[in-house]
Amino acid sequence: ADLHKQIMELRMIVENEDVNMNNCSMETLAKDRTITQNIEVMKKCFDEEKMCLEVTLAKRESEIRKLRNQFRHALNQANLVDSDLKKHQKNLVAHFQTILKAKQIIRNM
Repeated sequence: ADLHKQIMELRMIVENEDVNMNNCSMETLAKDRTITQNIEVMKKCFDEEKMCLEVTLAKRESEIRKLRNQFRHALNQANLVDSDLKKHQKNLVAHFQTILKAKQIIRNM
């Protein structure tokens, strides 16, 4: 009788443990689902943020290309102006030399 009573007690303990293990498993599964859902939401947010940053980066790269082209054009214009300025300086020097020679000839007469 005592042996039968101990076996019954052990069965009750094992059954209670199974219930606790099942509850634990259910809770663990629920937590895992929640964690998985949170990870999926975070991935979605990350992907959206990444896409926004890629669009912004593409716009900035386009702006940089446009500004580089404008800079090259401005540099070419500045080089043309510099070239024209040097030509005018040479012409002015030549005119002043001509005027000085003419003055010397007039003085020597």
